[in-house]
Amino acid sequence: ADVAGLRGGVFHTLGADGLAAHAFERGDATFFLSQKMHSVSRLDAGERRVLVLELWEGGENHAPSRDEPHRWEGDWREDLQ
Repeated sequence: ADVAGLRGGVFHTLGADGLAAHAFERGDATFFLSQKMHSVSRLDAGERRVLVLELWEGGENHAPSRDEPHRWEGDWREDLQ
């Protein structure tokens, strides 16, 4: 994307120090743990194209929740058997 034509669409993460905004230029990439709280503000002008990938080690996880104990030990697992 031509960042000069963008207004909004800012990527944020939430850390111990509060909300942090991250600026990107064309071709930039970021990697972070997906359970880290993150969001993107509304894009008010311009066009942004993104590619999102999630990498896993191990088998597929069918959990309906991002809550870690529920993901690995929840009663939803009975539905898979």
